[in-house]
Parts: sequence; structure tokens; C-alpha cells
Amino acid sequence: NAQADVANGTCNIANVPGVLNITFANVNTTAVHLSWLLPDFLPPYSKYEIRTTNYTMSGATLVEPLQFNINTSIVTGLLPGTGYCFNVTVVVPGRESAVEHKLGYTMPEAVTSLTAADVTTTAVSLTWLRPGDHKPEYFYRVTVLENVTQKQQLNTTTENYTITSLIPGVNYTFQVSTVVHGVKSTEETTSSYTVPGAVTNLTFANVNTTAVRLSWFNPEDQQPYYEYKIQTTNYTMSGATLVEPPQLNINTSIVTGLLPGTGYCFNVTVVVPGRESAVEHKLGYTMPKAVTSLTAADVTTTAVSLTWLRQGDYKTGYSYQVTVLKNDTQIQQLNTTTENYTVTSLIPGVDYTFQVSTVVQGVHSTEETTSSYTVPKAVTDLKVADVTTTAVSLTWLRQGDYKTGYSYQVTVLKNDTQIQQLNTTTENYTVTSLIPGVKYTFQVSTVVQGVKSTEETTSSYTVPGAVTDLTVAIVNTTAVNLIWQNPDDQQPYYGYKIQTTNYTMSGATLVEPPQLNINTSIVTGLQPGTGYCFNVTVVVPGRESAVEHKLGYTMPKAVTNLTAADVNTTAVRLTWRRQDDHKPDYSYRVTVLEKDNKIQQLNTTTESYTVTGLTPGVIYTSQVATDVQGVKSTEESITFYTNPGTVSYIVAVGTTTNMSVTWKAASGQVDYYSVQLTGDGQMDQLQSHLSNTTLQVLFEKLNPGTLYHIRVCAISGPGSECLATDNATFPNPPGPLTVESQTTDSINVSWSSPTDEKPGQYNFSVSYLNRTKSTENSWFLLEDLKSGTLYNITVVTVGPLGLQSEMVSTSNSTRPYPVSNLTQTGIAPSSLVLTWSQRENQSGYFYLVHVSNSSDDKASESPHNISGLVSGGNYTCTVTTQTGDGTQTLYPGTTPCYTQPHAVGAINANTQNTTAIGLSWGKPRQPPLLGVILASPLGQGARCTPTDMVPPPPP
Repeated sequence: NAQADVANGTCNIANVPGVLNITFANVNTTAVHLSWLLPDFLPPYSKYEIRTTNYTMSGATLVEPLQFNINTSIVTGLLPGTGYCFNVTVVVPGRESAVEHKLGYTMPEAVTSLTAADVTTTAVSLTWLRPGDHKPEYFYRVTVLENVTQKQQLNTTTENYTITSLIPGVNYTFQVSTVVHGVKSTEETTSSYTVPGAVTNLTFANVNTTAVRLSWFNPEDQQPYYEYKIQTTNYTMSGATLVEPPQLNINTSIVTGLLPGTGYCFNVTVVVPGRESAVEHKLGYTMPKAVTSLTAADVTTTAVSLTWLRQGDYKTGYSYQVTVLKNDTQIQQLNTTTENYTVTSLIPGVDYTFQVSTVVQGVHSTEETTSSYTVPKAVTDLKVADVTTTAVSLTWLRQGDYKTGYSYQVTVLKNDTQIQQLNTTTENYTVTSLIPGVKYTFQVSTVVQGVKSTEETTSSYTVPGAVTDLTVAIVNTTAVNLIWQNPDDQQPYYGYKIQTTNYTMSGATLVEPPQLNINTSIVTGLQPGTGYCFNVTVVVPGRESAVEHKLGYTMPKAVTNLTAADVNTTAVRLTWRRQDDHKPDYSYRVTVLEKDNKIQQLNTTTESYTVTGLTPGVIYTSQVATDVQGVKSTEESITFYTNPGTVSYIVAVGTTTNMSVTWKAASGQVDYYSVQLTGDGQMDQLQSHLSNTTLQVLFEKLNPGTLYHIRVCAISGPGSECLATDNATFPNPPGPLTVESQTTDSINVSWSSPTDEKPGQYNFSVSYLNRTKSTENSWFLLEDLKSGTLYNITVVTVGPLGLQSEMVSTSNSTRPYPVSNLTQTGIAPSSLVLTWSQRENQSGYFYLVHVSNSSDDKASESPHNISGLVSGGNYTCTVTTQTGDGTQTLYPGTTPCYTQPHAVGAINANTQNTTAIGLSWGKPRQPPLLGVILASPLGQGARCTPTDMVPPPPP
């Protein structure tokens, strides 16, 4: 009841319950937010009184106006950073609850002008301005964040603080807030990178004359965002500083565009946003340009003089370093400021490598290199050991400082002009490919790798070449003419010595005095038919050629009364009388000439000879001379013809109106050919006086399909020989093929007779299905064929000798069988499905499907769907079999067919009277040709006799 009275406000309450659990939250520097819990059983007319007292400054108490039904309130108008006591009392008429109070400070004002004043690699000094409401009990809270993660938090009472133990090159966020009795202001924030660590161990290496490579160790605190800045200063020429754009994540860089041989200061700095590390620097010179055209200008046995060109960037401070290597081992190294130097104290005949580089402040250019051998010592005692026509063998003594790598250069001079130069490793050499009978000078020098000593010299003539082709030409029976070929190397100072010895009669030797510049000599006073030895020698100062000698006989006397008898195609018999000075060793030389060309030459000891192996139809000249040891007398001559030969291998090849005749040439000589063509016993054509190179003729305008006789004659001089053969022209082809009729198992084909053909001289050959049939008719019936199959049919005319004309062809199919069992097996409002059978189904068949009052369709197989029809339609469906070439069956398959009508829309039944019902319905999508109404009483069967036929509306 008491609770109810309190709730209704009708009961006096001695003790009013107070609020519970006051909480306090700062809104800003001059306002706070109070919240509390309401007491139980509090009347609805209860009010709340809030009093605020500044206990820090003993200020007056602020009283808020009474408010109904609240449990939260914002108190404003307060002082920043000040302590207050907040009292909340429940008030009902005439009564107040006990006071619930809360002590708390308002938010102090924030600091300003927060600055990172001094930054190192591990520390940042912060400064800020105190808040305008500063009080003695204020202090400051400093918070350090890295990537929003708190790393440090500390307090101070001064307006500055140095934060230590940081990581170099890291971006930190610093927050400073004012704090009084645990209440802090909003934060003042600033960010700063610590100074990154510097690179170390900066090194410098020359890349070329205008570029250097810098390398360094990145700092231990290397971060992926570190950039490296490179500065290059030309301190030699006080040039401007070049600054490379900072680059990420490198520890090496090539600096280009520098001047050769110049001193530079290179600085490398680590860069992060707003900060740079300490500078790491390096002093160095770029590589100077190399010298050029290094040459070993003067070489002796113990010294080499070097010269070179100074480089294009030459500077006063440049010098040159000369290095001498022997077998890749340094044996001397020296410096000079001039562009030449003579290296001394070397060993004769040794290979030295010389390197010259430009030097500036200890920096070397690339080396210019050359190699040279020192001059070796000369050979001694050079001698000519052996001489032939084209070679001279030389020998000499090796030098006292001989080394394994030494070789010798042999130089051959002719008239002070070098003609050969060759090398050897032995102390002898045979010089070849020389010209006979020529004076040569020979020089030999020691050589080591292209460096040679002074020459040792000697001279000698080569043996002159011997005369060649020494022939004994008969002048008459008591004199001969000696003729020879002078040597190819004939010289104007050559002398020729001739010696003659009668070896038949053991006579004395006659010696002619040597004569200059001759190649013939007549020797007289000799005996007819006698053998002599003739010698010819070439003579030059100090040398004679090999002897060219010739044995020869003087001319014997000639035969008389030469006669030709018993001539045939290949032989003739010759007879003659012997000469009056006949000797036992005489023989006869018989020579046969054809058009001044010698074709046979033979010897006999009798006064007659039969010459064989001659060519038919050729005019010959035969000569007979007396012969003694190959020397013949003057000839006795006679001329005659052999009989001509016969042609062979006659080949006659005809077309319908031409005949080409070829033959193999008759053996021997033919003056001309004659070809005769005869048909039906008459001479049709004659081609005569054909050249002896003509082996083919063409006869034209002949009758097709006719047998001809061909006769070919070879004619030479007064005689001729003939050979014959037979052949026929080809018949003309029949006319175009026409298919007269087709069934499922036969094709009847006809054609017209060939033109220009005589009846009875030809028939026809018909080919199909690898079968060939012969007929004299101009038609043919192909039987026992497959239905609906394509056949290739060819016909040729067959004439004399079985020759066939060109083919006449056609391709036609037998008719296919019609379809059977044509049936409608599917139905729909706008389509139907037909199926059928085929008695003999062949590859390539297709079917023409026709639906009345509709377009045709083509099907490749059964069943086949026909679409695009009218619903509820009554059609006639026809299917015609057709082959690939368009041949159709004579009897298409036919069947009636239908489409399904669309259903009517919703049916409405209206009672008319006790015996009548009125029906209405929606039109179908496509009206049928007729409509049928079926009625069925409820609960009875669904079929009854139609009572009405409703025609569709007109279209």
C-alpha cells in the first residue's frame, strides 16, 4: 500500500530516497557531463537539483534549475583545469533526499606550438608553449608513437623534453597533453623522422675515363624507404657540384659524365623526408685516357725504342709508366714524361711485351700494348750445295746464340727483285719453283717471331731447261731438218749445241758450234734411208741442260701404181708396186683419210692391204708411203666411196589426222633421207631430200582411223638403202554421251558416231565399274547396277591396230528406291514428325519433304521434324528420295498428316433454363478449321456425341 500511495502521490513520505552512483565525464575545458542512477519507488513529480561548488578557488555554489525525470545533465560555464564538487538532490514538495556528491576536475587547456627542435639519429628535443590557464599543479604527458603504436610515455613539468633511445631514420609521432589530477587536455601532435645513420666504407673504383663506381655499406638501421644522394665535386678544376637524384635501396652507383684524369670529391648522404644523414666522402681521380699508336720503332739485338702518341686529354701532371714483360713476367718497370723511351739491356732474339699507361696521382689508364722480338744473330757460311733446272739447295751454319724458337728466312732475288720468301727451321733448304737458266741471289737471315737478323748472301744460275719435242723433219732423201721447242724459260743468252752420229754405219760424230736464239737446223750430206742420232744441248755460263736426243732415218723412195679394188660398205683392198731402192727393213705405211682427217694408219711389209672398219657411204682417200724406222717417203694417193648404210628403228606415232615418223640414223655417212607414206595402196605423201640430221618428219591432213605404210630411205652418193613399217592414225571419239533412261538397277546411254570415219573400220569400248564392254552400236545398256548409286561411264572409239580415241565420259546415278512406311509419329500445334524406311539406303542420300500449303524441306535421315505449320491443320505430306547428283525416285511416298489445335480459353457455363446451359469460352491462340463441343453430366463418363460444330471465325 505504501508503494501505491507513493506512486499516486497521496502519502506523506518522511524520508525521500536519493540518486545513486553519480559519474563524471569531461565534455571540454568548461563543461562536464553528469550521470546517475534513479532510486526505486520515486513519485513521478520528483525533481532533481544540481549544485556545483568550486572547491579549488572557494568560489560560489551554482544551482541549476529543478528538472523533472532526468538522470543526466551537462554542467557548463566552468573554469578549465579546476576542481569542483557536484551535488545531486531529489526534491518532492516539502522534502529533499540526502545529497549525492562527486568531486572532479575540468579538462585543462592544451599546449600549443609543439615543435621538434633538435633531432639526432636516436633523440628528438620537443618544445611547446604552456596553456593560457596554467596552474602550478599542471604537468605534461609526452607520448611517442611509431606507426600508431605507442613506444614511450613520460611526464614532465617543464615545457620541453628530449626523447632518447629512438631508432635512426624512423618517422615518429609525438603527442603532448596537459594533465591535472589525472585529467588531461587534448593532445598537441607533431611528427618527425630521426636522422638516418650514415653510410660507411665508401670506396671508389674507376670504370673508364669518364665514369667511376662508388660502393658503400648501408647503415645498420637500413630502411626500405632510405634514399641515397650522391654529390660529385671537381676539386682539381674548382668545378660545380653535380647532385644525382636520390635513389632507393642501393649500395653502389656509377657516376658518369666526368672528365678524364681529374680529381673529384664524392659525397654520399642517406635521405629520409626532412632529414639527411652525416656525409661520407671520398677523394679520387678519374682514369686518364690511354696513349695510342704504341710502336716498337727501332729494334736491335739488345734494345727496343718505343714511341707513342699522347692522349687527347693530356694534362701537365701526366706521366707514363713503361713495363717490360718476358714470358708474362715483369723484368723492367720505369717512368718517363716524354712520349718515347728506349728499353736497353735486352737479350737477342727474345720476345718482349711492352705496356705503356698514362699515370696521374697514382691512377693508371688502360695499357697500350705491343710486342717485339729483339734482333737475333746472323747465320754464316752460306753455300749452294746442289742445282737443278728449278731448284737450288742451300746450306749454312747456325748462329752462336741459337735458340729453340729460331727459324730462318730464305729470300730469293732475281735481278734485285724479290720473287720468293720462305721460312725453315733447319740449316738447309731447297728453293724450288725457280726458272731454269736464270741467275738468282739467295739471302738467309735468322728470324724469331717476325724479327730477322742481317742477311748472308750467295748467287747461282739454275740449270737451263732442255729443249723439248726434238723432231727430225725430212727435207729430202739426203737431208733432215732438226726442229725443237726451246725451253719455256728461253733467255736471250741461251746457246744451242748440235751433235750428229751415224749409228747405222758407225760413223763419226759431227759437232756444230753453239748458236744463239735458234730452234731449228738443217743437217745435209746424209745417206737415204739411213739412221742417225741427233743431240741438242742448251748452254749458259757455267751450266748445260740435259741432252735432248733423237734417233732418225733419212727419207726412203716412194711406191708406185696404187689401186683400190673390192669396195663394200666397210672395206676396200689396196695394191701397189715397191720402190727401186728397196731394203729388207723397209715397210709400208697405209693411211686412210676422211675429209682430210686421218681415221686409220697401219703398217704392212707386203705390197697389198685390205682396209676394214670404214663407215658406209663415205668418200675416203688412201695414202701409201714407204717406211723405215718410222720415217716415210712421199705418199701415193687414191680416192673412193664406201656403199651407204640402212636406217633402223622406224617409229610411226599418229594422232587422228597426223603421223609423226622417227628413225635411228643409218650408220656411216648419209647425204639425205627420203620418206614415203602410202595408204590403201596409194602413194599419199612423199618427203625427199631431207637433211642427214633430220630424223623425224610429220605427215598432216591424214584420215582418222586409217592404216598407213611408211618407207624411209638413206641416200649417199650414187647409192641408197630403204626400210619400211606400218601404223595407223587414231580414230575420232564418239559424240557426247546421253542418258536415255534410268531405273533402280540400269542406265541406258547413247552417243553419235565419230566424224570422218569409214563404216566397218571401228567399234566402241564402254567402261564402267572396272568393266569394259565392246559394241558396234551407238548405245549401251548398263545392267545389274545398285540403286541410287553414281556411276562413271566412258566410251572410246576403237580403230585399226586396236588404237583408241580420246574418252567421252559422263557420270549418272541409278534411281533410288522410294521411301516406304511413311508415317506421322509426332504432333504439336505448329509441327509434326514424319518417319519412313528406305529399302536400300546409300551414302549421300537426302530426302525432299513437302507439306501441302507449306514450303519444302530437306532431310538427311528419318525421323524428321517439320515446323512452322498452322495448328489444327490437315495436310498431305510427301517424301521424295534424291541422290547426291539430284536423281530422284519416280514414286514419292505420300501420307495425310495433321497438326494439333490449340486449346480454347476459360469456359463459362450459364444456366438458361431447366434443360439448357449457355457456354462461352476464350478463342484459342490460332483458330482451328473446325471446333467440337463435348458435353458430359457430372459424375458420368467424359465422352458423348458432339452436339454442335462451330466453324472458326474468318481470318
